[in-house]
Amino acid sequence: MLQELEVHFGERVAPVSYYCAAFEAWMKVLEDKYRQVKKEKGEKAAIRDVWGARIIPHFEDIKLHIYKSDLLARLVYGGEKLRTKPCPEHKGKWSGLHLEPCPHECGYTGWLPELKEAKTEKEP
Repeated sequence: MLQELEVHFGERVAPVSYYCAAFEAWMKVLEDKYRQVKKEKGEKAAIRDVWGARIIPHFEDIKLHIYKSDLLARLVYGGEKLRTKPCPEHKGKWSGLHLEPCPHECGYTGWLPELKEAKTEKEP
């Protein structure tokens, strides 16, 4: 099925977990290279010689934000478009978890979901 989808879309098709593992492998390679150069030549050389050295200290924080992001979950798993209209009540700001749903259907994200296109039946 994946091969058929790849032909259909003209690009690689894989489960989201494959891409997550690829990003984590990429981060690990950079971290290992940074540690190696730092050990052999020092911090300044590691910062100068290792591509991405300035962001490496932030990888753990970045991963945490990715894993906790409701926005990314909606975009990746939910297939939603980026929400661009602020909720009239929450004005683009997440407002925590609530027992009652937001009357504007923002899900307390602060942003209104895009309207879904109505499906129309094709005539025979």
